[in-house]
Amino acid sequence: MCGLTEFKTYYYPEIIVGEAARAKASAFKHPDPQWRERLDEIQQAHASRSASRAERPLNAFRVARNRASGKNSARIPEVHTSNATENSVTLEEIENVEGFVKNLERIELPNQLIAVLGDPLLQKLLLLKPHAEAHQRASNWLASYGQDLLSGDSSEDINGSLELLETYVSSTRPLEAKVLDNTINSQLELLGFYTTLLQRWTISLASLEQKSAQAPSILADLVTHVNDLCLTLVQTAPTASTHSRILDFYEQTAVLASDPKLLVHTRISIPASPLVYILHFGLSPANLSRLCAILSKYKEGFQKAMTTSRSEYTPTYINEFNGFLMDICNCLWRSRAFNSNDVNAHGCLVPKSITEDLTSYVTSLNMGGSLTTLFSISYSPILGLFAISYFRELENEELERSAGGLRTRHAGPVTRHSLVALANNGGLRVGWDDYRLGVLTYLEQKSMTGVGQLMYNTMTNVMRRRSSMMMTDSA
Repeated sequence: MCGLTEFKTYYYPEIIVGEAARAKASAFKHPDPQWRERLDEIQQAHASRSASRAERPLNAFRVARNRASGKNSARIPEVHTSNATENSVTLEEIENVEGFVKNLERIELPNQLIAVLGDPLLQKLLLLKPHAEAHQRASNWLASYGQDLLSGDSSEDINGSLELLETYVSSTRPLEAKVLDNTINSQLELLGFYTTLLQRWTISLASLEQKSAQAPSILADLVTHVNDLCLTLVQTAPTASTHSRILDFYEQTAVLASDPKLLVHTRISIPASPLVYILHFGLSPANLSRLCAILSKYKEGFQKAMTTSRSEYTPTYINEFNGFLMDICNCLWRSRAFNSNDVNAHGCLVPKSITEDLTSYVTSLNMGGSLTTLFSISYSPILGLFAISYFRELENEELERSAGGLRTRHAGPVTRHSLVALANNGGLRVGWDDYRLGVLTYLEQKSMTGVGQLMYNTMTNVMRRRSSMMMTDSA
Protein backbone atom coordinates (compact mmCIF):
# COMPACT_ATOMS: atom_id res chain seq x y z
CA MET A 1 0.00 0.00 0.00
CA CYS A 2 2.85 2.34 0.75
CA GLY A 3 4.32 1.75 -2.64
CA LEU A 4 1.00 2.29 -4.33
CA THR A 5 0.53 5.52 -2.40
CA GLU A 6 3.94 6.79 -3.50
CA PHE A 7 3.03 5.91 -7.06
CA LYS A 8 -0.14 7.98 -6.95
CA THR A 9 1.62 10.86 -5.28
CA TYR A 10 4.19 10.99 -8.09
CA TYR A 11 1.75 10.75 -11.00
CA TYR A 12 -1.32 12.32 -9.43
CA PRO A 13 -0.17 15.11 -7.03
CA GLU A 14 -3.70 16.45 -6.67
CA ILE A 15 -4.56 13.41 -4.57
CA ILE A 16 -3.90 14.18 -0.92
CA VAL A 17 -2.39 11.38 1.13
CA GLY A 18 -1.43 11.16 4.75
CA GLU A 19 1.85 10.53 6.47
CA ALA A 20 1.66 6.86 5.63
CA ALA A 21 3.11 7.71 2.25
CA ARG A 22 6.35 8.61 3.87
CA ALA A 23 6.73 5.32 5.64
CA LYS A 24 10.06 3.57 5.35
CA ALA A 25 8.55 0.25 4.33
CA SER A 26 9.98 -1.12 1.04
CA ALA A 27 7.72 -0.87 -2.01
CA PHE A 28 6.10 -4.11 -3.16
CA LYS A 29 8.01 -6.45 -0.91
CA HIS A 30 7.38 -10.05 -1.98
CA PRO A 31 5.36 -11.90 0.62
CA ASP A 32 7.28 -15.17 0.06
CA PRO A 33 10.98 -14.62 -0.78
CA GLN A 34 11.74 -18.36 -0.74
CA TRP A 35 9.07 -19.03 -3.34
CA ARG A 36 10.51 -16.20 -5.48
CA GLU A 37 14.02 -17.65 -5.25
CA ARG A 38 12.76 -21.07 -6.27
CA LEU A 39 10.93 -19.55 -9.24
CA ASP A 40 14.12 -17.80 -10.34
CA GLU A 41 16.00 -21.10 -10.19
CA ILE A 42 13.37 -22.79 -12.35
CA GLN A 43 13.45 -20.00 -14.91
CA GLN A 44 17.24 -20.05 -15.07
CA ALA A 45 17.25 -23.82 -15.54
CA HIS A 46 14.69 -23.52 -18.33
CA ALA A 47 16.74 -20.81 -20.02
CA SER A 48 19.83 -23.02 -19.86
CA ARG A 49 17.98 -25.96 -21.40
CA SER A 50 16.62 -23.77 -24.18
CA ALA A 51 20.06 -22.39 -24.94
CA SER A 52 21.55 -25.87 -25.25
CA ARG A 53 18.83 -27.38 -27.47
CA ALA A 54 20.70 -26.49 -30.63
CA GLU A 55 23.45 -28.87 -29.52
CA ARG A 56 21.16 -31.78 -28.74
CA PRO A 57 20.90 -34.75 -31.15
CA LEU A 58 18.17 -34.50 -33.75
CA ASN A 59 16.46 -37.64 -32.46
CA ALA A 60 15.84 -36.17 -29.02
CA PHE A 61 12.24 -36.22 -27.86
CA ARG A 62 11.88 -32.46 -27.82
CA VAL A 63 10.94 -29.95 -30.47
CA ALA A 64 13.83 -28.49 -32.44
CA ARG A 65 14.73 -24.91 -31.62
CA ASN A 66 17.41 -22.61 -33.02
CA ARG A 67 18.65 -25.25 -35.45
CA ALA A 68 18.12 -23.29 -38.64
CA SER A 69 20.90 -21.13 -40.01
CA GLY A 70 21.77 -19.42 -43.24
CA LYS A 71 19.65 -17.59 -45.77
CA ASN A 72 17.23 -20.50 -46.20
CA SER A 73 16.44 -20.90 -42.51
CA ALA A 74 13.31 -18.74 -42.46
CA ARG A 75 11.65 -20.83 -45.13
CA ILE A 76 10.94 -23.81 -42.83
CA PRO A 77 9.06 -22.74 -39.66
CA GLU A 78 9.62 -24.18 -36.22
CA VAL A 79 6.97 -26.03 -34.24
CA HIS A 80 4.49 -23.72 -32.53
CA THR A 81 1.05 -24.78 -31.28
CA SER A 82 -1.62 -22.20 -30.54
CA ASN A 83 -4.83 -24.25 -30.80
CA ALA A 84 -4.35 -26.47 -27.75
CA THR A 85 -7.19 -27.25 -25.37
CA GLU A 86 -7.36 -28.15 -21.70
CA ASN A 87 -7.40 -31.84 -22.53
CA SER A 88 -4.65 -31.79 -25.14
CA VAL A 89 -0.86 -31.69 -24.97
CA THR A 90 1.42 -29.69 -27.26
CA LEU A 91 4.69 -30.92 -28.68
CA GLU A 92 6.42 -28.06 -26.90
CA GLU A 93 5.41 -29.64 -23.57
CA ILE A 94 7.09 -32.97 -24.38
CA GLU A 95 10.38 -33.35 -22.51
CA ASN A 96 11.31 -37.00 -22.96
CA VAL A 97 10.31 -40.29 -24.53
CA GLU A 98 8.11 -41.22 -21.56
CA GLY A 99 6.07 -38.07 -21.94
CA PHE A 100 5.80 -38.60 -25.68
CA VAL A 101 4.51 -42.16 -25.35
CA LYS A 102 2.16 -41.34 -22.49
CA ASN A 103 0.54 -38.42 -24.30
CA LEU A 104 0.71 -39.71 -27.87
CA GLU A 105 -3.05 -39.74 -28.40
CA ARG A 106 -3.53 -36.30 -26.81
CA ILE A 107 -0.80 -34.39 -28.66
CA GLU A 108 -2.17 -31.48 -30.65
CA LEU A 109 -0.78 -30.83 -34.13
CA PRO A 110 1.22 -27.60 -34.54
CA ASN A 111 0.14 -24.60 -36.60
CA GLN A 112 2.43 -25.18 -39.60
CA LEU A 113 2.84 -28.85 -40.39
CA ILE A 114 5.65 -28.22 -42.87
CA ALA A 115 7.81 -27.90 -39.75
CA VAL A 116 8.00 -31.69 -40.03
CA LEU A 117 10.91 -31.23 -42.44
CA GLY A 118 13.14 -29.93 -39.70
CA ASP A 119 11.64 -31.30 -36.48
CA PRO A 120 12.36 -34.95 -35.58
CA LEU A 121 9.73 -35.03 -32.85
CA LEU A 122 6.97 -33.97 -35.26
CA GLN A 123 8.26 -36.57 -37.72
CA LYS A 124 7.84 -39.27 -35.06
CA LEU A 125 4.35 -38.05 -34.25
CA LEU A 126 3.15 -38.20 -37.87
CA LEU A 127 4.73 -41.61 -38.40
CA LEU A 128 3.16 -43.12 -35.28
CA LYS A 129 -0.11 -41.24 -35.57
CA PRO A 130 -0.89 -40.77 -39.29
CA HIS A 131 -3.16 -37.87 -40.14
CA ALA A 132 -4.58 -37.55 -43.66
CA GLU A 133 -5.25 -33.82 -43.43
CA ALA A 134 -1.78 -33.17 -42.04
CA HIS A 135 -0.23 -35.17 -44.86
CA GLN A 136 -2.22 -33.23 -47.45
CA ARG A 137 -1.26 -29.87 -45.97
CA ALA A 138 2.43 -30.73 -45.97
CA SER A 139 2.17 -32.15 -49.50
CA ASN A 140 0.52 -28.99 -50.81
CA TRP A 141 3.25 -26.84 -49.31
CA LEU A 142 5.97 -29.04 -50.78
CA ALA A 143 4.31 -29.00 -54.21
CA SER A 144 4.17 -25.21 -54.20
CA TYR A 145 7.72 -24.93 -52.90
CA GLY A 146 8.99 -27.37 -55.52
CA GLN A 147 7.33 -25.43 -58.32
CA ASP A 148 8.98 -22.24 -57.10
CA LEU A 149 12.38 -23.92 -57.16
CA LEU A 150 11.78 -25.49 -60.56
CA SER A 151 10.52 -22.28 -62.13
CA GLY A 152 13.28 -20.17 -60.65
CA ASP A 153 10.80 -17.90 -58.84
CA SER A 154 12.41 -18.68 -55.49
CA SER A 155 15.49 -16.67 -54.51
CA GLU A 156 16.73 -19.47 -52.28
CA ASP A 157 19.71 -21.69 -52.97
CA ILE A 158 18.37 -25.01 -54.19
CA ASN A 159 21.32 -26.90 -52.68
CA GLY A 160 20.32 -25.91 -49.16
CA SER A 161 16.70 -26.82 -49.83
CA LEU A 162 17.64 -30.20 -51.28
CA GLU A 163 19.90 -30.91 -48.31
CA LEU A 164 16.99 -30.24 -45.98
CA LEU A 165 14.71 -32.54 -47.98
CA GLU A 166 17.39 -35.22 -48.13
CA THR A 167 17.82 -35.07 -44.36
CA TYR A 168 14.08 -35.38 -43.89
CA VAL A 169 13.76 -38.32 -46.27
CA SER A 170 16.72 -40.17 -44.76
CA SER A 171 15.44 -39.61 -41.23
CA THR A 172 11.98 -40.98 -41.97
CA ARG A 173 11.54 -43.49 -44.77
CA PRO A 174 12.54 -42.98 -48.40
CA LEU A 175 9.77 -42.83 -50.96
CA GLU A 176 10.95 -45.87 -52.86
CA ALA A 177 11.53 -47.85 -49.68
CA LYS A 178 7.97 -47.07 -48.67
CA VAL A 179 6.47 -48.07 -52.02
CA LEU A 180 8.64 -51.03 -52.99
CA ASP A 181 7.87 -54.38 -51.38
CA ASN A 182 9.81 -56.77 -53.65
CA THR A 183 6.89 -57.14 -56.04
CA ILE A 184 6.49 -56.16 -59.68
CA ASN A 185 3.31 -54.23 -58.91
CA SER A 186 5.13 -51.94 -56.51
CA GLN A 187 7.78 -51.24 -59.15
CA LEU A 188 5.08 -50.41 -61.67
CA GLU A 189 3.35 -48.14 -59.15
CA LEU A 190 6.61 -46.29 -58.62
CA LEU A 191 7.07 -45.92 -62.36
CA GLY A 192 3.52 -44.59 -62.65
CA PHE A 193 4.30 -42.04 -59.94
CA TYR A 194 7.38 -40.82 -61.81
CA THR A 195 5.38 -40.60 -65.05
CA THR A 196 2.72 -38.47 -63.36
CA LEU A 197 5.40 -36.35 -61.71
CA LEU A 198 7.05 -35.67 -65.06
CA GLN A 199 3.69 -34.77 -66.59
CA ARG A 200 3.12 -32.25 -63.81
CA TRP A 201 6.57 -30.74 -64.25
CA THR A 202 6.04 -30.50 -67.99
CA ILE A 203 2.84 -28.50 -67.47
CA SER A 204 4.61 -26.20 -65.02
CA LEU A 205 7.53 -25.60 -67.38
CA ALA A 206 5.19 -24.86 -70.28
CA SER A 207 3.65 -22.01 -68.30
CA LEU A 208 6.96 -20.30 -67.50
CA GLU A 209 7.93 -17.07 -69.21
CA GLN A 210 11.61 -17.19 -68.27
CA LYS A 211 14.18 -19.96 -68.39
CA SER A 212 14.43 -22.13 -65.30
CA ALA A 213 18.00 -22.50 -64.08
CA GLN A 214 17.27 -25.58 -61.97
CA ALA A 215 15.08 -27.59 -64.35
CA PRO A 216 17.81 -29.16 -66.56
CA SER A 217 19.64 -30.87 -63.70
CA ILE A 218 16.43 -31.90 -61.92
CA LEU A 219 14.91 -33.47 -65.02
CA ALA A 220 18.18 -35.16 -66.04
CA ASP A 221 18.48 -36.76 -62.60
CA LEU A 222 14.90 -38.00 -62.79
CA VAL A 223 15.34 -39.59 -66.23
CA THR A 224 18.63 -41.20 -65.18
CA HIS A 225 16.97 -42.67 -62.12
CA VAL A 226 13.95 -43.95 -64.04
CA ASN A 227 16.27 -45.49 -66.66
CA ASP A 228 17.56 -47.83 -63.96
CA LEU A 229 14.05 -48.61 -62.74
CA CYS A 230 12.91 -49.46 -66.28
CA LEU A 231 15.92 -51.71 -66.88
CA THR A 232 14.93 -53.59 -63.75
CA LEU A 233 11.32 -53.90 -64.90
CA VAL A 234 12.12 -55.27 -68.35
CA GLN A 235 14.02 -58.07 -66.63
CA THR A 236 11.62 -58.84 -63.81
CA ALA A 237 8.44 -58.49 -65.91
CA PRO A 238 9.25 -58.80 -69.64
CA THR A 239 5.67 -58.41 -70.84
CA ALA A 240 3.96 -56.15 -73.38
CA SER A 241 2.03 -54.50 -70.55
CA THR A 242 5.24 -53.61 -68.71
CA HIS A 243 6.77 -52.26 -71.91
CA SER A 244 3.68 -50.13 -72.42
CA ARG A 245 4.01 -48.60 -68.94
CA ILE A 246 7.66 -47.84 -69.63
CA LEU A 247 6.78 -46.16 -72.91
CA ASP A 248 4.26 -43.99 -71.03
CA PHE A 249 7.18 -42.38 -69.22
CA TYR A 250 9.36 -41.89 -72.29
CA GLU A 251 6.50 -40.37 -74.24
CA GLN A 252 6.65 -37.60 -71.65
CA THR A 253 10.41 -37.22 -72.05
CA ALA A 254 9.88 -37.04 -75.82
CA VAL A 255 7.48 -34.13 -75.32
CA LEU A 256 10.18 -32.31 -73.37
CA ALA A 257 12.74 -33.12 -76.05
CA SER A 258 10.70 -32.02 -79.07
CA ASP A 259 8.78 -28.95 -77.88
CA PRO A 260 10.81 -25.78 -78.67
CA LYS A 261 9.38 -23.92 -75.67
CA LEU A 262 10.18 -26.76 -73.27
CA LEU A 263 13.66 -27.24 -74.72
CA VAL A 264 14.57 -23.85 -73.29
CA HIS A 265 14.24 -25.28 -69.78
CA THR A 266 15.80 -28.70 -70.19
CA ARG A 267 18.53 -30.81 -71.68
CA ILE A 268 17.54 -33.80 -73.82
CA SER A 269 17.99 -37.00 -71.80
CA ILE A 270 17.86 -40.21 -73.84
CA PRO A 271 16.75 -43.63 -72.58
CA ALA A 272 19.33 -46.23 -71.65
CA SER A 273 20.71 -48.01 -74.75
CA PRO A 274 19.92 -51.58 -73.60
CA LEU A 275 16.37 -50.51 -72.80
CA VAL A 276 15.77 -49.17 -76.32
CA TYR A 277 16.85 -52.42 -77.93
CA ILE A 278 14.88 -54.58 -75.50
CA LEU A 279 11.75 -52.58 -76.30
CA HIS A 280 12.49 -52.79 -80.02
CA PHE A 281 12.65 -56.58 -79.91
CA GLY A 282 9.45 -56.87 -77.89
CA LEU A 283 6.37 -58.70 -79.15
CA SER A 284 3.85 -55.88 -79.41
CA PRO A 285 3.34 -54.01 -82.73
CA ALA A 286 1.73 -51.11 -80.87
CA ASN A 287 4.71 -50.80 -78.53
CA LEU A 288 7.14 -50.89 -81.45
CA SER A 289 5.20 -48.10 -83.12
CA ARG A 290 5.25 -46.04 -79.92
CA LEU A 291 8.98 -46.56 -79.50
CA CYS A 292 9.63 -45.42 -83.06
CA ALA A 293 7.43 -42.34 -82.52
CA ILE A 294 9.36 -41.48 -79.36
CA LEU A 295 12.72 -41.75 -81.12
CA SER A 296 11.38 -39.69 -84.01
CA LYS A 297 10.44 -36.89 -81.60
CA TYR A 298 13.84 -37.13 -79.99
CA LYS A 299 15.45 -36.70 -83.39
CA GLU A 300 13.39 -33.57 -84.05
CA GLY A 301 14.44 -32.22 -80.67
CA PHE A 302 18.13 -32.84 -81.29
CA GLN A 303 17.92 -31.11 -84.65
CA LYS A 304 16.38 -28.04 -83.03
CA ALA A 305 18.72 -28.08 -80.04
CA MET A 306 21.89 -28.45 -82.10
CA THR A 307 21.14 -25.23 -83.97
CA THR A 308 21.41 -23.21 -80.74
CA SER A 309 23.37 -25.27 -78.19
CA ARG A 310 25.63 -27.65 -80.07
CA SER A 311 28.27 -27.57 -77.32
CA GLU A 312 25.77 -28.91 -74.78
CA TYR A 313 25.76 -32.37 -76.37
CA THR A 314 29.01 -34.26 -76.83
CA PRO A 315 29.68 -36.24 -80.05
CA THR A 316 29.60 -39.45 -78.01
CA TYR A 317 26.15 -38.63 -76.69
CA ILE A 318 24.82 -37.80 -80.16
CA ASN A 319 26.37 -40.94 -81.64
CA GLU A 320 24.71 -43.06 -78.98
CA PHE A 321 21.31 -41.72 -79.97
CA ASN A 322 22.05 -41.96 -83.70
CA GLY A 323 22.89 -45.58 -83.08
CA PHE A 324 19.28 -46.21 -82.06
CA LEU A 325 18.06 -44.79 -85.36
CA MET A 326 20.60 -46.59 -87.51
CA ASP A 327 20.12 -49.98 -85.88
CA ILE A 328 16.31 -49.89 -86.06
CA CYS A 329 16.38 -48.76 -89.67
CA ASN A 330 18.89 -51.50 -90.47
CA CYS A 331 16.54 -54.06 -88.95
CA LEU A 332 13.22 -52.90 -90.41
CA TRP A 333 14.13 -51.22 -93.68
CA ARG A 334 17.58 -52.16 -94.93
CA SER A 335 17.59 -55.88 -94.04
CA ARG A 336 20.94 -55.38 -92.29
CA ALA A 337 20.09 -56.42 -88.74
CA PHE A 338 22.96 -56.44 -86.22
CA ASN A 339 25.29 -54.73 -88.66
CA SER A 340 27.95 -52.68 -86.86
CA ASN A 341 30.00 -51.58 -89.86
CA ASP A 342 27.82 -48.63 -90.88
CA VAL A 343 28.48 -45.18 -89.49
CA ASN A 344 26.82 -44.82 -86.07
CA ALA A 345 25.58 -48.42 -86.17
CA HIS A 346 25.97 -50.33 -82.90
CA GLY A 347 24.65 -53.69 -84.03
CA CYS A 348 21.87 -53.46 -81.41
CA LEU A 349 24.64 -53.99 -78.82
CA VAL A 350 24.82 -57.69 -79.73
CA PRO A 351 28.44 -58.93 -79.46
CA LYS A 352 30.02 -59.91 -82.75
CA SER A 353 30.69 -63.45 -81.56
CA ILE A 354 27.00 -64.01 -80.85
CA THR A 355 26.01 -62.53 -84.20
CA GLU A 356 28.36 -64.95 -85.96
CA ASP A 357 26.90 -67.92 -84.07
CA LEU A 358 23.34 -66.86 -84.89
CA THR A 359 24.26 -66.37 -88.55
CA SER A 360 25.64 -69.90 -88.75
CA TYR A 361 22.55 -71.31 -87.08
CA VAL A 362 20.11 -69.56 -89.42
CA THR A 363 22.13 -70.67 -92.45
CA SER A 364 21.97 -74.28 -91.26
CA LEU A 365 18.16 -74.14 -91.24
CA ASN A 366 18.04 -73.71 -95.06
CA MET A 367 14.96 -71.52 -94.78
CA GLY A 368 15.91 -69.27 -97.67
CA GLY A 369 16.70 -66.18 -95.61
CA SER A 370 19.66 -64.85 -93.66
CA LEU A 371 19.88 -63.54 -90.13
CA THR A 372 20.07 -59.94 -91.35
CA THR A 373 16.66 -60.18 -93.06
CA LEU A 374 14.71 -61.88 -90.29
CA PHE A 375 13.82 -58.59 -88.63
CA SER A 376 12.80 -56.69 -91.77
CA ILE A 377 9.24 -55.52 -92.39
CA SER A 378 8.38 -58.71 -94.28
CA TYR A 379 9.99 -61.22 -91.91
CA SER A 380 9.59 -59.41 -88.60
CA PRO A 381 7.67 -61.47 -86.02
CA ILE A 382 6.01 -58.19 -85.03
CA LEU A 383 5.19 -56.64 -88.40
CA GLY A 384 5.24 -59.66 -90.72
CA LEU A 385 1.48 -60.30 -90.45
CA PHE A 386 0.70 -56.67 -91.32
CA ALA A 387 3.07 -56.82 -94.29
CA ILE A 388 1.56 -59.94 -95.83
CA SER A 389 -1.99 -58.73 -95.05
CA TYR A 390 -1.25 -55.54 -96.98
CA PHE A 391 0.07 -57.54 -99.93
CA ARG A 392 -3.00 -59.79 -99.88
CA GLU A 393 -5.20 -56.69 -100.16
CA LEU A 394 -3.21 -55.53 -103.18
CA GLU A 395 -3.69 -58.89 -104.84
CA ASN A 396 -7.41 -58.91 -104.07
CA GLU A 397 -7.83 -55.44 -105.54
CA GLU A 398 -5.99 -56.53 -108.66
CA LEU A 399 -8.27 -59.57 -108.99
CA GLU A 400 -11.32 -57.30 -108.82
CA ARG A 401 -9.96 -54.89 -111.42
CA SER A 402 -8.47 -57.39 -113.87
CA ALA A 403 -10.67 -59.65 -115.94
CA GLY A 404 -7.84 -62.12 -116.49
CA GLY A 405 -6.96 -62.22 -112.82
CA LEU A 406 -3.61 -63.33 -111.48
CA ARG A 407 -1.97 -66.55 -112.53
CA THR A 408 -0.21 -66.86 -109.18
CA ARG A 409 -0.20 -65.29 -105.75
CA HIS A 410 2.68 -64.61 -103.41
CA ALA A 411 3.18 -67.18 -100.66
CA GLY A 412 5.19 -64.71 -98.53
CA PRO A 413 7.28 -63.33 -97.02
CA VAL A 414 7.82 -60.63 -99.64
CA THR A 415 11.38 -59.80 -100.70
CA ARG A 416 12.94 -57.79 -103.49
CA HIS A 417 13.80 -60.94 -105.45
CA SER A 418 10.45 -62.63 -104.83
CA LEU A 419 8.62 -59.64 -106.29
CA VAL A 420 10.64 -59.91 -109.51
CA ALA A 421 9.93 -63.65 -109.74
CA LEU A 422 6.24 -63.07 -108.97
CA ALA A 423 5.85 -60.56 -111.79
CA ASN A 424 7.60 -62.89 -114.25
CA ASN A 425 5.22 -65.69 -113.32
CA GLY A 426 2.06 -63.70 -113.92
CA GLY A 427 1.56 -62.48 -110.37
CA LEU A 428 1.07 -58.98 -109.03
CA ARG A 429 3.55 -56.49 -110.44
CA VAL A 430 4.75 -54.05 -107.75
CA GLY A 431 8.11 -52.49 -107.00
CA TRP A 432 10.09 -53.18 -103.83
CA ASP A 433 10.09 -49.58 -102.62
CA ASP A 434 6.41 -49.15 -103.41
CA TYR A 435 5.64 -52.28 -101.44
CA ARG A 436 7.54 -51.11 -98.34
CA LEU A 437 6.03 -47.64 -98.45
CA GLY A 438 2.64 -49.27 -98.82
CA VAL A 439 3.25 -51.31 -95.66
CA LEU A 440 4.05 -48.09 -93.76
CA THR A 441 0.81 -46.55 -95.00
CA TYR A 442 -1.05 -49.72 -94.04
CA LEU A 443 0.37 -49.48 -90.51
CA GLU A 444 -0.75 -45.86 -90.31
CA GLN A 445 -4.26 -46.94 -91.21
CA LYS A 446 -4.06 -49.37 -88.29
CA SER A 447 -3.18 -46.48 -85.92
CA MET A 448 0.51 -47.43 -85.81
CA THR A 449 2.09 -44.31 -87.26
CA GLY A 450 5.36 -44.43 -85.33
CA VAL A 451 7.26 -46.79 -87.64
CA GLY A 452 6.59 -44.60 -90.66
CA GLN A 453 7.48 -41.42 -88.74
CA LEU A 454 10.88 -42.82 -87.83
CA MET A 455 11.62 -44.06 -91.36
CA TYR A 456 10.62 -40.76 -92.96
CA ASN A 457 12.50 -38.61 -90.45
CA THR A 458 15.63 -40.72 -90.51
CA MET A 459 16.12 -41.60 -94.20
CA THR A 460 15.77 -38.73 -96.66
CA ASN A 461 15.44 -41.05 -99.65
CA VAL A 462 12.38 -42.66 -98.10
CA MET A 463 10.82 -39.26 -97.51
CA ARG A 464 11.52 -38.21 -101.11
CA ARG A 465 10.07 -41.43 -102.45
CA ARG A 466 6.95 -40.99 -100.34
CA SER A 467 6.51 -37.39 -101.49
CA SER A 468 6.86 -38.51 -105.10
CA MET A 469 4.21 -41.21 -104.66
CA MET A 470 1.80 -38.75 -103.04
CA MET A 471 2.22 -36.31 -105.92
CA THR A 472 1.59 -39.11 -108.41
CA ASP A 473 -1.54 -40.25 -106.58
CA SER A 474 -2.92 -36.71 -106.35
CA ALA A 475 -2.34 -36.15 -110.08
